Amino acid sequence: MMSNTPLKINQSYDYIVGMGILWFILRLESAFFRVACKSFKACLLQDFIALYIKIWGK
Repeated sequence: MMSNTPLKINQSYDYIVGMGILWFILRLESAFFRVACKSFKACLLQDFIALYIKIWGK
């Protein structure tokens, strides 16, 4: 009975570590996505402004 207790602790530790790594990866991805989204929006806005100036600026 006593022999499977450390295994359970070890499994839960692995689970916690795995969740921590997953959380960290998700945090990194969301930060990267936010930056990519910002730069994408900036590019779209720049293109839109350039087009607007080309059409209405004359």
